[in-house]
Amino acid sequence: MSTKTGTPFGYMKGKYEETKLRLNEHTGILLYTDGLLEARNDRDFFGEQRVWDILEDNLNMGSQDMVNMILSEVNEFADGSVDDDIALVVIRFITEIIGHDRNALLEFPLVREHMET
Repeated sequence: MSTKTGTPFGYMKGKYEETKLRLNEHTGILLYTDGLLEARNDRDFFGEQRVWDILEDNLNMGSQDMVNMILSEVNEFADGSVDDDIALVVIRFITEIIGHDRNALLEFPLVREHMET
């Protein structure tokens, strides 16, 4: 399989390095746009610390529930008036469906649906 590489979409010009990251059981990735951190109320930005607090308080939450929780918290913080768009992607690695002897699958609803049928 051929894979093209280059500058990621939406990034400024500069030098970027490719790296590999191995995620083990009970680990995950949260990707988000700047609209999340820059959401504000009358006094303050939502900021990175609030995101960390949500993640730490809800470590066992599924991907979709985590996205819903973060969006709910940021909307409450900003009194329902978020000025910028927010995109969130939560990736959680699971092993309970496929067993510990195989590579972990991403917890996407389609994968789970397929595994349960």
